Amino acid sequence: MFTPTLCSIVASCPESLKQASVKVSIGGIELTALIDSGSSESFISETMARKLSLKLHPSTQKISMALTSFKTQILASIEEPSLFGNLLPECKPIASRSRRFSKEDQEFINQEVTKLLSEGIIEPTITPWRAQIVVSKDPSNQHKKRLCIDYSQTINQYTELDAYPLPRIDDMINNLAQYKVFSTFDLKSAYHQVPIKESDRKFSGFEANGRLYQFCRIPFGVTNGVAAFQRAMDNFADEENFNDTFPYLDNITVAGRNQKEHDVNVQAFHEAVQRRNLTLNESKSIKSKTSINVLGYRVGNGVIAPDEGRPRPLQDFPPPESIRSLRRVIGMFAY
Repeated sequence: MFTPTLCSIVASCPESLKQASVKVSIGGIELTALIDSGSSESFISETMARKLSLKLHPSTQKISMALTSFKTQILASIEEPSLFGNLLPECKPIASRSRRFSKEDQEFINQEVTKLLSEGIIEPTITPWRAQIVVSKDPSNQHKKRLCIDYSQTINQYTELDAYPLPRIDDMINNLAQYKVFSTFDLKSAYHQVPIKESDRKFSGFEANGRLYQFCRIPFGVTNGVAAFQRAMDNFADEENFNDTFPYLDNITVAGRNQKEHDVNVQAFHEAVQRRNLTLNESKSIKSKTSINVLGYRVGNGVIAPDEGRPRPLQDFPPPESIRSLRRVIGMFAY
């Protein structure tokens, strides 16, 4: 039964919401509750609800908590992949050495961690595994900073490859060339929409500004993240019985031999996305075109041609002016 005045009970409270929180006790366990006097329902994290053996009532609505900048969504209804099913027998926990960061980077890390916590992507943990953060920066300042986790020194050392294949690009392009109308859809922060098994979470442990966290959804940087995500997308398409729909990681192309067939297929895709609580990146989606750029090719009207925009970054790339920039160019060309 819900009361009209209370809150969202969480495992960790962002610093900016401390004044709106109180300590509560449920079943003898002390928790932090965020108080929102305008809320019409009460919520508790799924992990804690299961720990307390509470009865769960799923919801399809978005949850707004205390500040409009802190919003979370119900987890996507996608089967939880097994990220760490192929671990070597000698696997043992590793706590990699803590790294130092500038004050500017510390503030950036705090902002990103607060966001990930508020969206339910990570949670505090007591795992024996501890990877370290890398703040990825673009020397040309054309792209924003990114928070990355270096799993090369921890769980990736003991993870055997999941050999699940990506779709063959040439086969996919040849199949698409048979169609007349196309739409492509991009999943927003795709990995972070897919929950992982609770038993897998401890392996994703990482340190951030003196605190320890683990992922609740697929993290970037783990050995089998790509394979697990592609399998999840393929299973999603199979379970929904999509027609003329081609998932390649976070990019999904929907086609039709005519406009009517295309529209029917797109409608089925949108209904499934809403039903599964997935989020699309509308700014990167392309709808109802007679030709599209996909995976390095231009496809349309039965013709396959190179995507003219793909070589442009190489054509516009400035000449190297130092040993460091020369090595960067050589490495890029080698790749």
